Amino acid sequence: VIPILGRRRQRLLRPRRPMVAVGALVSLTRGGVDRGLAYRQLACSSLLASHHILRGDESVVPGLASLTANQSFELQVLDTGSAAFSAVAAFLHSDVSALVGGGSSGVTSQLVALAKATDTALVGYRSTSTTLRRASNSHFARTVPSDAAATAAMARLVRTFAWRHVAVIAEQSLWAESFVSSFLESARRENVTVIASSTFDAASPASRALAVRELTDSGASVVIGVMGDAAAGPLLRSARDCGALGAGTAWLFADGVSPAALSEQAVAQQLVGITPLSELLRGSLSLAASAEGSESHGRFLRAWQAEGAQPTGACRNPLFDEPAAFAAPPLLPAVAAYLYDAVISLAVALARAGPPHSGTAVLRELLALRLDGASGLVEFDHLGDRAEHSSSFRLTNFQQSGPASVGRLGSGGLHLSRPIEWRDGNLPPRD
Repeated sequence: VIPILGRRRQRLLRPRRPMVAVGALVSLTRGGVDRGLAYRQLACSSLLASHHILRGDESVVPGLASLTANQSFELQVLDTGSAAFSAVAAFLHSDVSALVGGGSSGVTSQLVALAKATDTALVGYRSTSTTLRRASNSHFARTVPSDAAATAAMARLVRTFAWRHVAVIAEQSLWAESFVSSFLESARRENVTVIASSTFDAASPASRALAVRELTDSGASVVIGVMGDAAAGPLLRSARDCGALGAGTAWLFADGVSPAALSEQAVAQQLVGITPLSELLRGSLSLAASAEGSESHGRFLRAWQAEGAQPTGACRNPLFDEPAAFAAPPLLPAVAAYLYDAVISLAVALARAGPPHSGTAVLRELLALRLDGASGLVEFDHLGDRAEHSSSFRLTNFQQSGPASVGRLGSGGLHLSRPIEWRDGNLPPRD
């Protein structure tokens, strides 16, 4: 790696081309296997941002033409292969002035170190771990709200329902454990008492049973679940069998649980005679970072639909041929909006910083940025995290008919768009 890094440093010292090139790191494959339409659509959302920059199209970002004036722009889509080593290789061999991406927090943490070593600006759109929030990460910012903002929102949600006592159960992973650590701090600030906190190895039934037993022994009726989609089903079945899931209980899931993925699991399990996951989830809530339902996100979706109705080749790229990417709504709408805004934000910062576009100068401009993007107001705090007051979250309720978006939680509090169906009826359980 050292010789490659050395060549990259030498290349960065050469005079730059007038064209400003940005690389978009997207996980298009995993183990050499294509990850499907959702991830190709993510790549297309970055290319749509580039298309709007080149054309001065202000259908999503008001004033974009003046923000990026007098700058040639090029976007290169780079496949991370869903692995740190291939993401690092793509970074080192790219010929760009700055990058967006990283994907998972584990992959991004390695890219952050390289960004600092090569004086390159890096903007994340999906990595949320609080472990990335450090003063030493001087070349990194992110358009997606961090877990610090997500856990603060979760604690506020708990208080909104007049709950004061909760239990936490989480799978053993870097993301889940850092999320729990941040939630404990947020809970203290909101005067919420965590009466039990347990972790489990998702691959170990014995570990799962022990964690559920600790949860049951606590007597908690309100549970914060921090885990991925794959771990949710087995954990909930163990909780039901031990009495921790049922009448008088409420479960709130963090961003790792995807309503769409769990809904797909429910259909598959029902076909083979397993108790439907939808029944286990009924009455529970999921809180995820998203601007869906807002005016800004509506502009983004209309621009997406317009591209599908009258294709202009916005998604043309050398990695895949996907002329129909815009024909369907984005399968990952929240992430697509954060990626779109990451490209736009970086382009504006590059234009303001000017040549030679050092990472330090670009990050300085990013931290001073304020624009109305696809995911709402885009602003950053002094450490490069998306400012908490510009972060919003979608509240999903697993209802009898399936997952339903019931409201949004932002700096102005919880705004419900439809009633919540609790497991026991129309009223939330007592803690």
